[in-house]
Amino acid sequence: MWAGKPVNWAFKCSAAADRHQLIVTNSVFKKVVEGNDYLTKPCYVAGHQHGGTLSALWATTWVQATGEMCLLRKDPWCAAAGEEACAAILKGEVRRDVHWRTRLAYRLG
Repeated sequence: MWAGKPVNWAFKCSAAADRHQLIVTNSVFKKVVEGNDYLTKPCYVAGHQHGGTLSALWATTWVQATGEMCLLRKDPWCAAAGEEACAAILKGEVRRDVHWRTRLAYRLG
């Protein structure tokens, strides 16, 4: 049974990443990651600023098995905000319109 090109490429790209790292093909990066501030901007919780620019969070890597350039997230997910960010991404959210101080105040209740 053939799983299809997207599944095959995802498997080949994942071999170029370490455990718990996010890696995507260039085409997926352009369609999904670019424009999504959960994936392109640093953590928003006070005291947990990671990276700061797109290039600080993502690095390009050549995946020989696919013959394509892929992008690897260099910075790990933040323990304080990672779960919330992942949930938002899965819901299809792309922007954090609420300022981080408001979110933090809400979370601390």
